Amino acid sequence: SDLIDDFRAASQKSDDDEKKKNYFDENDYDYDDDDNAIDDYDGDGNGGTNSSFLDKARWLFRNIILSSSNHRHQIRAEPIPLTEHSTLQSTSRIHKKTKTTTPTTTKSKPKSKLEPSIPPLSLSIHLLLFAYFSSSTILVGIQYSPKHAEAIYGAAPLGCVSLATLLGIIMNLRDYQRRRFGIFQRVMYTSSTILFLFGCLVLLLLYGHDHGHGQLSKVDMTTCIMLAVYALLAFVECRICHYPMEEDDDDDDTINNTTATANKKKRKAKLTTSALLTILKPYFWPHATSTSATLNRVRAISTWLCVLLSKVCSIGAPIFIGKASTALTRLEYGQAMWYSVYYAGARLGSMVFNECQGLLYLFVAQAAFVELSEVTFEHLHSLSLDWHLRKKLGETIRSMDRGIGACDSLMRYLFLYLMPAVGE
Repeated sequence: SDLIDDFRAASQKSDDDEKKKNYFDENDYDYDDDDNAIDDYDGDGNGGTNSSFLDKARWLFRNIILSSSNHRHQIRAEPIPLTEHSTLQSTSRIHKKTKTTTPTTTKSKPKSKLEPSIPPLSLSIHLLLFAYFSSSTILVGIQYSPKHAEAIYGAAPLGCVSLATLLGIIMNLRDYQRRRFGIFQRVMYTSSTILFLFGCLVLLLLYGHDHGHGQLSKVDMTTCIMLAVYALLAFVECRICHYPMEEDDDDDDTINNTTATANKKKRKAKLTTSALLTILKPYFWPHATSTSATLNRVRAISTWLCVLLSKVCSIGAPIFIGKASTALTRLEYGQAMWYSVYYAGARLGSMVFNECQGLLYLFVAQAAFVELSEVTFEHLHSLSLDWHLRKKLGETIRSMDRGIGACDSLMRYLFLYLMPAVGE
């Protein structure tokens, strides 16, 4: 009786009444404006009360759902499996026209007004730089004129720069719209230009006074200016151009909003800079754990100090052995002996500081592991109950453990081995 009362209340709406009329018309059922047609329906289209109560309940449930105003999108009523003696006709389906909407399109807005002009400008400057450096490499190599013969920035570094500009031209042509201009490309681009400029300045400052009575040649000055332009171009291009993740993945400038939203959902979550700094902070400035915060911070600072002193000793050892060899050729045996002692002390200091760094880092890694575990534990318990019910906590906790272990691997290989080795 409750089902029938609900159906009567829903059938008073005109649009729902029309749906019921269409349903009965398609199945050749008799339909009246009053609600007595519901009582006359027996589930097999013949009228009467031959069907079971379960069949009637199923039929009423489906029609209540179809009559609901909350289901106004495309509705397709599938046949309901009934008993053998009371089965609805297979053609009893209600179709509703789907509202077809034209997908709205949005164009990817540039980061600034200068972004559209960056690709042609970059290509033009690369062509100009390649022409200058390649011609300068040939002229300095053959010593075309006295100015080229006195150039401090020789043919070898000029050839490296010309090769770099040629690779820049190729990359400009292959990725003209900067769709693959990511973080790795930006780091390599800017670091190479800064390295060329820094190397040129060092050569000019160290050896500039030995040639031309303290004045630089026009070739070196022009080369330095060109390298400065190259570095400035790299900085401006990396600053203005979009990152690939900020743009849409379609080939055209116009995209479907639904497709763009789906693509964004499929992308994995990206670790932000603030989150990365939060993760790495315990390795540089830890808080209190089982020991005091001061002791943990002294250990962390001592670790990085040992890394620095170890590399300083590694760099100073060859200098001392070189001075010892020079003193030995001049028959200055006392100086040669002392430089040999300094060399041995530098080598010993490098190994001692390296071992101390490894010993101190064990305590730093333990304190960082405890602090990161507490942070993730508190964050996990601050989430809602719905999140815990929807997620598989076993896999989540294992992923968090692997993430904490990955932080230790990142610090060990990047900050303790790779970066000090590159600086050395």
